[in-house]
Amino acid sequence: MLNHTEFILITGILLTALRIATFNHSVPAYAKIFTEKGLASENLGDMTTAVQFYKKALRHDSKLPDPWFYLGEIYQERNDFTSALMCFQKITKIHPTERKFGLAYYEVGRNLLKEGYPAESIPFFNTSFNLDPYRPETFYLLAQAYLLTGDQESAQRKLDLLKGCGYASTQCRKKVEPWILELEGKLDEAK
Repeated sequence: MLNHTEFILITGILLTALRIATFNHSVPAYAKIFTEKGLASENLGDMTTAVQFYKKALRHDSKLPDPWFYLGEIYQERNDFTSALMCFQKITKIHPTERKFGLAYYEVGRNLLKEGYPAESIPFFNTSFNLDPYRPETFYLLAQAYLLTGDQESAQRKLDLLKGCGYASTQCRKKVEPWILELEGKLDEAK
């Protein structure tokens, strides 16, 4: 088993060999290399080094979405929601319609809702839903946001979507049943 230093050294050598083999010393290539080093550091549990590599990647190519996403996840784990939100918002500005970034919109909405901004979270959840309609968490949190803004009708529509999702599989049903019960209770209270 390799220790941390050996792993980083070998990773660096392999990435350098790859860089030489491709003869591509463009700025985006360096950004991708630093992103890979960040992932390697993150996999070893060294989040401080991972953050440094992701920031280096972004200095080389600030339009590369992956380092923004990974950096946002680390900030979110550290409960630094302001920084996480900024990272996820960068992705949504760089790639506003790409399906694979539906999760970034979801994370922005989740952070806004967690910070007490339900009305501001709704457009991000809706965009996440439009890009990636198969995430039941989006229905749940979107219904929560609508409830907090007093829009029971929209909350009910999202609850109905969540109920439909609950019948897709046993695993999904177990996941969403508590959410459905909670939302039904809150909607009954609001009436």
